[in-house]
Amino acid sequence: MEPQSTPNQGTSKRRGLYILGIITILASWAIYFIRSGVSDVDLTLLNDARTEWMKCGIDSYEIEVLVTTFQKDRYVVSVQNSEVVAVELNGTSLKRLHAFETWSVSGMFETIARDLEHIENLKAGNTGPETCEILIKGAFDPRYHFPQKYLRFEIGGMNQTPDVSWEVSRFEPL
Repeated sequence: MEPQSTPNQGTSKRRGLYILGIITILASWAIYFIRSGVSDVDLTLLNDARTEWMKCGIDSYEIEVLVTTFQKDRYVVSVQNSEVVAVELNGTSLKRLHAFETWSVSGMFETIARDLEHIENLKAGNTGPETCEILIKGAFDPRYHFPQKYLRFEIGGMNQTPDVSWEVSRFEPL
């Protein structure tokens, strides 16, 4: 007669595989951070970059952003007088422009600011059903100071895309 596993053994194995998966993901991220030139982002760094961006006075531009989640997407966003006027996703024009301001420079700054606010709320003990730990890293363009690269990783959240990164591949002031 073969020994049968108890429910606790199955749970322990699943927990061990989950922990191993998290460690593998974090190790991959560490290697990526080292190679990609990103560093920790805090509110001071974000505000300094946003201030320098505003000093550049660029209110019309075209930006191409490569976004990686479970898939890779390419957004091309046209901004005139600080308003998004056209968005393409993988070469297809999108109609709901307001939903895609995320990939404008101001939208990227806002995304980072929301993530930093989430991190501060968690540190302060303000938790809710959607609260989880977020690791973020980034780099800002040395000339124009917009968010050049951004990496975001959720630990323990319910988000369907816990790993998100973007990189600006082209920026053209108009």
